[in-house]
Amino acid sequence: MISALVFLYSRSLANRLRRQCARLKRPKYLAGALVGGAYFWFFFLRPFLFSPSGSSPRAATTWLPEGVGRSLLELGGAFALVLFVLAGWLFPKGRAALDFTEAEIAFLFPAPVPRRTLIHGKLLKSQLRIAFSALFMTFFSARGATAPAWMHWIGWWLVLSTMELHLLGASFTRTRWLDRGVARGRQRLAVLGVVAALGAVVLGWAWTSLPAFSLEALTDRERLTDYAQRAAASGPVPWILLPFRLLIRPMLAVDAAQFALAAAPALGLFVLNYLWVVCSDVSFEEASLARAQQRARTMAAMRSGQWQLAGPGARRATPLFPLRPGGWRMVALLWKNLIAAAGAVSLRFWAVAGLTLLIGGAVLKTVEPGLPVLQIFGAVLLGLIPFVFLVGTQLVPFDFRQDLGNADLLKTYPLRGWQIALGELLAPTALLTAAQWFLIALAVVLFSAPRGGPSLSLVDRLTWGVGVGLLAPFLNLSSLLLINAGVLWFPSWTRTGPGRAEGFEAMGQRMLFMLAQMLGLVLVLLLPALVFTAIFFVGRLCLGLMLVVPLAASGAALVLAAEAAAGVVALGRLFEKLDVSDELLA
Repeated sequence: MISALVFLYSRSLANRLRRQCARLKRPKYLAGALVGGAYFWFFFLRPFLFSPSGSSPRAATTWLPEGVGRSLLELGGAFALVLFVLAGWLFPKGRAALDFTEAEIAFLFPAPVPRRTLIHGKLLKSQLRIAFSALFMTFFSARGATAPAWMHWIGWWLVLSTMELHLLGASFTRTRWLDRGVARGRQRLAVLGVVAALGAVVLGWAWTSLPAFSLEALTDRERLTDYAQRAAASGPVPWILLPFRLLIRPMLAVDAAQFALAAAPALGLFVLNYLWVVCSDVSFEEASLARAQQRARTMAAMRSGQWQLAGPGARRATPLFPLRPGGWRMVALLWKNLIAAAGAVSLRFWAVAGLTLLIGGAVLKTVEPGLPVLQIFGAVLLGLIPFVFLVGTQLVPFDFRQDLGNADLLKTYPLRGWQIALGELLAPTALLTAAQWFLIALAVVLFSAPRGGPSLSLVDRLTWGVGVGLLAPFLNLSSLLLINAGVLWFPSWTRTGPGRAEGFEAMGQRMLFMLAQMLGLVLVLLLPALVFTAIFFVGRLCLGLMLVVPLAASGAALVLAAEAAAGVVALGRLFEKLDVSDELLA
């Protein structure tokens, strides 16, 4: 039966690769694959295989940070694995379940196949993902290392595979406890009790054996490193973390002999966890079916554009305002997309948290105006404004990106193309503008120039804040217009259903989209920037800064509004010409 599963997964992988290669006959997929492959080569493979001088980086340098001993690095990796394992025991997702699709469940579960074979099938299916994950991590850990790259790859494979087996075995054990009447709360208390007992042993040994730790050691790196190495090399800590340290050691080997000695106990841990999993006799069929059905519902919600219903804990949001039977028809699309946004994130929570932060910051600025924390926080907020403008448009897909699968339905509405286009863009524009206005308000209230820098009065900060706030909605609308134009021009590049681009193709397509968006944005902002500059320098000859900045921003905003109006009309015509059956099903 194992051979049948090997044949099934190998043929599925081969068919998937064949389908992707056949898709490269279409120029748009070929372009994405070439760009994605070039990015992968120049940023991952080439620096990994060749040093800047042309020689192998593995020949000269060591990958350990300066001043950090191998034992301390081993201890840090072991501690990270401990946290990972504790999270799996303390925060379980539910009963034991295997990751099978609904089709695999329909064919394999009713078949005369023992549970152990199904477990082997799940482990076999996960090996390809683990192998690629280990390879990806090797690109970072083996760069500039003295040991060959294959040692790092095998080391990462041992770590990831053992952790996968351990979490699966933990889920089987928790399910067996549930079947015996041990509630999840009691299980969590038992795990916390073991952790507390081990922590008490470590603290007791540190109190009696280690020298007193002073705060001055935090500023001295050598003293801090020596203290940590002493704690890692003696006492109960090395023995408590021994299994995790054994699992980390193969990646820290410097030659083949040391790797062979370190790989033997790590492989033994892998075998022990494997035996624990395959020897567990726990019912997982119902939980596996429920997980597969939830995954299918998530994918269906994503393909239909209902992102707010995609998560396992999805909730239906209430409208932010009642929709009247009369008025502008575009408001109906705004109303719908705001509901989708409220279902994905809690708008009320962020509004209350934002107002609390704004009021609290204003009070602190009044009581302690020279507080360094407020100065740093104000500078960070000032830097977040352009970040939200550049990246935020990618994070609010409540426009044609979510309604592309419902394009046939949108075409039946009694709306013109430009009205549908504007209605789709209103919600993300409003959300981004609200976020930027809030950040601007916080920056105006909290920002203080560093020592030695030019000081800005509250009036100056308000003046520039008003100017940026006037430009914000039109900047967001222009950026969203470019993104949605790309969506309607190349709808198959943005869909989430079957036949979508994967791997290098998807990576290259996203990069091409980003480059085209940035180039288009530069061209769009060129004329408004010239208008702002001309009004600002001419106005400074006879007006003060308080009047010139809003005036110049208003002139640039009018130009941006005119460009956005032309863009909305063009986007509406592009939507009217969209052939859904030809594009989405191609």
